[in-house]
Amino acid sequence: MGDGAPALPAEGNAVHPSETTLSARRALLEKVIDDAGLFPPASLDMKSALQADAGARTSAEAWILGRFVVPVVRVEELVRARDALEVPLPLSVILDGAHVARDLASVLERAANATESIAVAAVELRLAEGRDGDVATSVTRIVADIDASGLDGAAPVYLEFTFGTDWRTHLSATFDAFADAAARSAHPVAAKIRCGGTASVPRPEQLAFAIGTLRALEVPFKATAGLHHPIRRKDPQSGTETHGFLNVLGVAVLDYELDLDERTRQQVLLEENPAAFGLDDDAFRWNGLSVDAAQVAAARRDFVHAFGSCSFTEPIADLQALEVLI
Repeated sequence: MGDGAPALPAEGNAVHPSETTLSARRALLEKVIDDAGLFPPASLDMKSALQADAGARTSAEAWILGRFVVPVVRVEELVRARDALEVPLPLSVILDGAHVARDLASVLERAANATESIAVAAVELRLAEGRDGDVATSVTRIVADIDASGLDGAAPVYLEFTFGTDWRTHLSATFDAFADAAARSAHPVAAKIRCGGTASVPRPEQLAFAIGTLRALEVPFKATAGLHHPIRRKDPQSGTETHGFLNVLGVAVLDYELDLDERTRQQVLLEENPAAFGLDDDAFRWNGLSVDAAQVAAARRDFVHAFGSCSFTEPIADLQALEVLI
């Protein structure tokens, strides 16, 4: 699409139908890529990461870019390195799960005192591994600390989980804890699904179960790691199968509107044929299943928020090659 339309304000986490042209392409891709340039495999230094982000925010595809992801221990470095940059920067801050209240208080104070325009638009953290009862207790404590921090109530809390050995039972208990916390929290409580990277890549059946269970519990999510290309493929260097971000986004919006069965969710995630997917102004499609622009916008707003990528240019180039972006 790449029409150079103005990006939405930095606040907010997903597209709202009233805030954008009613286009399925626009609704699916609006602010969908969180910039994780500081993280592997890119692992850019702070200055380079901020320069790349600023370039993306002034490009024709700026409307696709969401938040800048930064570890809490590097926020001070970010503020110092950003002195010469003028593009407003919404942050997603990765907290240390053991020191949530302390770290978040420090970050919010630093952001308030910064002369440049930065805002904590979301927080993320990884849950410690433990028994299911321990996970529920940990989620309750973390969310209570965040609620008491003064963080903007619109900012979501993304909780990263592990799949574990008995993964169906573990995920069910973990997501129940997320839903319970969300019902009591002043902030949106969401999941963070790791789809690749140095950790083991979740199998399609695991990812299909996770997405379906989250949707049934009305818990939104963002994805991260390994989603460098739109369509599932075998990595030419490692030989491992990698998930595609159109597969993940697609199964989420289809499941949100059409209540797919688990087998169909797996099939969408396993799809390696680009021709099986369609995305234009009218609809998102996969092999005869279709959701229109308003349905895509609702799924983005309420269910699938974003995915993190260490590169912005690589996904954009792939979408252009697929003629999704023209």
